[in-house]
Amino acid sequence: MPDLIIDERRRCIYLDGREIQLSPQEFRVIHCLGRNVGQVVPKRQLLATLWPAAAQDPASAPDFDPAAVDLVIFRLRQRLADRAQAPIFIETRRGFGYLLHHARIVRSKPLAPDTEAGETVPVHEPPGPASPVSDSGPMRQPWAGLTRREWEIFLLLGDERATRLTNRALAHKLQISEATFKKHLQHLYRKLGVDNRSGAALLAVQARTALG
Repeated sequence: MPDLIIDERRRCIYLDGREIQLSPQEFRVIHCLGRNVGQVVPKRQLLATLWPAAAQDPASAPDFDPAAVDLVIFRLRQRLADRAQAPIFIETRRGFGYLLHHARIVRSKPLAPDTEAGETVPVHEPPGPASPVSDSGPMRQPWAGLTRREWEIFLLLGDERATRLTNRALAHKLQISEATFKKHLQHLYRKLGVDNRSGAALLAVQARTALG
């Protein structure tokens, strides 16, 4: 059985002795799961861990998407080389939440405040002609056929920090109106075959991985 250690002081994890750095959101989720090893943690509890204000009052963040928790779990599984269909670490209990099968927490000290406050979400340059945006070739990706602006928004949604920003804030980053941003989102959802920002973000993570 692989050995998973959650280090509270360094805010990282170790898998069979190999250090794996996590984003603040990823660490909060796995730390919460680690505090409840062998028990199902309801999604609402993970939401409260990630976004206390939005979890208590969704109306205060109209663009807040509870499904963003699934994106964090997806990223954690990638880092752990875990599979949702045959999980070694994180198991999905549909309709209830998530369960971490085994882990050890070490250096139990109060968690330090996140240091990412005030950071800006990077806006990636649109891809060149040789990028996966092209729909030529036998292995057509779900994101093939996006316009340059749609590709820019697509990669932006895949940035972990973007999950906490409203449509208005993301539009401001791109220097376009919120209405224009929402119109691009609708076109993006249709081309990707998804229903919301979280679905697009999951695909964006895959695209980033494919791009290396």
